[in-house]
Amino acid sequence: MIKDIFIFISISLLLFVLGEVFISPMAFGTNPASYYLFGFLLFLFIKCHVITLGISKWKKDVPLGFVFLGFLVYQLIFSSCYFILLSKKTTFYDKPFILQFMAAYFILLFVNVWLIKNRLNQV
Repeated sequence: MIKDIFIFISISLLLFVLGEVFISPMAFGTNPASYYLFGFLLFLFIKCHVITLGISKWKKDVPLGFVFLGFLVYQLIFSSCYFILLSKKTTFYDKPFILQFMAAYFILLFVNVWLIKNRLNQV
């Protein structure tokens, strides 16, 4: 599980650096909301991944895939609400910000699915 958390942290840092280098200059400056964005997405994906693995180990009769699908819906709803609130709070609701959010969300989602698939293949 520590390896999974390290993978999430390293991918999030890589996405943050790439977003700041290549995407933020399109908006003529650094977007302060992107700091909150990557921190929130990292926290959300790590929390859901750890809880998914914990529930699947604690409740042996509930398959890992079903718990994972439940937390995917939770991640989608919670990140959408956060994105809407953040876009209303800041004035940086522009294309580079949306691109950073969507790219980071879907790449972290792909990593999450890949890690869970590897766990399912071990069973």
